[in-house]
Amino acid sequence: MEFIDENGSFRLRNPQKYSCLYFPAAGENGIKSSLTPLLGGDAKKDQNTFLFEPVSAENLHNNRSTLREYCGLVRHACTGEKAEIPVGELMLTLKTMERWWKETLRKEEWLSGKYGFFNGYYDNHGRRVESAGGEEGNGAVRMMLTSQVFAVQSGSADAEQTKQIIASADALLCRRQRGGYCLNTDFGGQREELGRMFGFAYGHKENGAASWYLMTVLTGMFGVRGDYGDLCFTPQLLAQQFDPKGRAGVCVMFAGRKLSVVYEQCAQLACGESRITVHGGTRAGNRIGRNEIQTWDKNVLHEIIVQIPVQKDREETGVI
Repeated sequence: MEFIDENGSFRLRNPQKYSCLYFPAAGENGIKSSLTPLLGGDAKKDQNTFLFEPVSAENLHNNRSTLREYCGLVRHACTGEKAEIPVGELMLTLKTMERWWKETLRKEEWLSGKYGFFNGYYDNHGRRVESAGGEEGNGAVRMMLTSQVFAVQSGSADAEQTKQIIASADALLCRRQRGGYCLNTDFGGQREELGRMFGFAYGHKENGAASWYLMTVLTGMFGVRGDYGDLCFTPQLLAQQFDPKGRAGVCVMFAGRKLSVVYEQCAQLACGESRITVHGGTRAGNRIGRNEIQTWDKNVLHEIIVQIPVQKDREETGVI
């Protein structure tokens, strides 16, 4: 990437080589409501007091002017002073924001018709991109997997909505011959008002999702993820994903340390139980504190063995 002027304009040569590189959307009207379930939306003091201009009413020209004014004020007069906010008060504020946004999304962005799922995008004309076959979309059906993943994984979708999303995705996006799900239904040609994301022929080149896939495999399937700074293990592996010895593993970096996480099936453990063995010591539970990990040697690979209950085949549990 090459910057070509003092205004931040840049040139990206051979952009087809950078399919996983994302830039902030700069459309005058286009916004992504699918980001809201994951990122929490606007920063607010309370339901009626915004700390910044609401995302839903964002004005690029006003924001640019405000930012330029702010930069001019602090350029030579930044004091470095910090304000303290009680942790409890901050947590309550964020939880209130979360609840408000989830309730709003469930009410305003849920689509119903022949199918049921969330709208996750608006185009640059301010129109909803997705449609579930109802009257609002004139009977059209347009669904994007990304919108639904964000809503389900963040908990914005309630139990009933999640069931409808899964059924809709199975019906509209699942392609068994491809071994998985498409990122979206066929929207019928290029949709340049949606930006680079739809600047391709359907079925020929989906947008860069390799990084999302790897993240889902690591944090969802293998369940190796951070939680308030700690390392947690919540695998969702199937019986056929373990080797003949009942083991499955993955190597990751966490807190600057190289880790080999190995899951072992243990018949003595009940559902919900787990044991961790690391550096010769065994403990009950499914997490290791970050402070502990930071005491480990950075130059060696550390093996973490996580024992979990024996996993059953999907057919045995009645899940299809």
